[in-house]
Amino acid sequence: PRPRYLDCPAHLPTACISSILLCTGALVIDAAPHIVAVSALISFVITYGIVGLAIGFGAVFARYDWDNSAQLSASYGSILYMLFCCILIFFDMFPILLVLSLKFISYTGIEISNLQWYIAFCTAASLLLYLNIYTKNWAFRTGAKAMSERREAN
Repeated sequence: PRPRYLDCPAHLPTACISSILLCTGALVIDAAPHIVAVSALISFVITYGIVGLAIGFGAVFARYDWDNSAQLSASYGSILYMLFCCILIFFDMFPILLVLSLKFISYTGIEISNLQWYIAFCTAASLLLYLNIYTKNWAFRTGAKAMSERREAN
């Protein structure tokens, strides 16, 4: 059976807060409205994946016998979580880089129609969504499996 805390969408408020903070920063520097909207969506999706990783890794590497809170940040699970976050962010940059490079390719003299640009944008957005949703689901499955094995062992 799947632990009940994995059914709670705890990562959604964090993703909303990150989008609000990023939008506020974009509005402060007078970014164009479409840039603000794209920034909000990208931050929401990436935060969704990262917080899903945090919940999953927290379930896999759960330790309740620590004496000092510094032991949590220096644990094996924390180091692995940070490594996986860096890898996820690295792979999240590819779809964003694709869209940005196509947007600025017109400066080289190569013309791209609006349809081609929208197809590339939708493809990149779909890839970004898939990557982060899959990462969150993988982390949740792994965390649920570790929690059920821990429960059976006790």
